[in-house]
Amino acid sequence: PTPTWRTVRDFYEWVTNRYYWSTNPEFFSMKSNGQRTPEITYCFSNPGLRDELTANIMEHLRRLREQGIEDALITVDTHDGGGKLCYCPECQALEAAYASPGGALFDYLIELCADVAAEYPQARIKTGASRVEKTAIAPTLPAGVAWPDNLVVIFANISDKLDRDWGSIDNSQNYAFLQDWLELTPHVWTWYYPNPYGLGQDMPFSGIRRQVSDLRRMYDMGVEGVFFEFTTPNVH
Repeated sequence: PTPTWRTVRDFYEWVTNRYYWSTNPEFFSMKSNGQRTPEITYCFSNPGLRDELTANIMEHLRRLREQGIEDALITVDTHDGGGKLCYCPECQALEAAYASPGGALFDYLIELCADVAAEYPQARIKTGASRVEKTAIAPTLPAGVAWPDNLVVIFANISDKLDRDWGSIDNSQNYAFLQDWLELTPHVWTWYYPNPYGLGQDMPFSGIRRQVSDLRRMYDMGVEGVFFEFTTPNVH
């Protein structure tokens, strides 16, 4: 289906706690030295963090419903930088249980999506899949666990060599990761990098063939949607 884009001016003024790092440092990632930090992401295995984040998301959906919006798309993602999500024992246990560094996040998203589906059946949650050490690797679901139908995964080829398509041996790992995600769920989009980082921004643009090749691959694989990174001249 074609998305309908709306501008919703809310600005989260209803979020009452603006100082979670001061009030709840346990909500944040643990570094390898055992210290918490607000500079990575959340400790998604923490029950209190889950309750608070879910409550805020549900309140957001409630307010959108008041504006007549039922089919909201809410993003729950991680910090874009490198490194592991969290080194705490509970997050590490979920990483092992899901055979993916993103295990703690995925476990929370499965829980969250069930809550959202029960009250807001038209709403969806979106998360990113990028960086091998974080969320690029699709999880292996534990016995009795099902992947939610209201969860969209947007796969980012952030570590690709941007002058070569997914048919290149240099990009075969990311291409395999994308295939794994599509085996897990049909609701996969891509966050695609069309060489916007100085590798050919001006015409004639050699990356056009790469884009065409990858777009054909995505179509044949069943990717639902594509977002192109940045509005550089070659994207227009």
